[in-house]
Amino acid sequence: MTMKKSKKPIKPIKKQKKEKKKEKERELSPKQELFCVYWASDREFFGNGVQSYIEAYDIDISMPGAYAVARTNASKLLTNANILKRINELLDLGTLNDSFVDKQLAIVINQNTDFGSKTRAINEYNKLKNRITERLQNLGKDGKPVDPGSMTIIVNPSKKDVEK
Repeated sequence: MTMKKSKKPIKPIKKQKKEKKKEKERELSPKQELFCVYWASDREFFGNGVQSYIEAYDIDISMPGAYAVARTNASKLLTNANILKRINELLDLGTLNDSFVDKQLAIVINQNTDFGSKTRAINEYNKLKNRITERLQNLGKDGKPVDPGSMTIIVNPSKKDVEK
């Protein structure tokens, strides 16, 4: 009886163990996953690492030093490549989309506490809706406005034209 040779190369056991270890390192714990979900959600924790950490890890912030620990650990999580990859995946799934951004813009416009932000949000809304067009002013070499009717547009300038 002869044994058939396998066409697939057999990986050494050490290599298999290393690959399994790498896969395991890439997996997130349930609390890390929850942290990512909170951070990337369109709820009150969006983009707030500390609050996302407090919620995901059920931290009692009334305990002395708990908030500082949450801040430190949230910062560490947000530098972890696997955490960042998962957050990006969640954001790509649609939590950050046109509808969400429009809602956030509406919230800023409708609030009455930060009028600077409100004004910038209204300006941004007007730009998005093409209700405001920005006017560019062309200035001559002397710094004075140039009459648009007297300007010549050169599509493919030669070296001579650029030097003028």
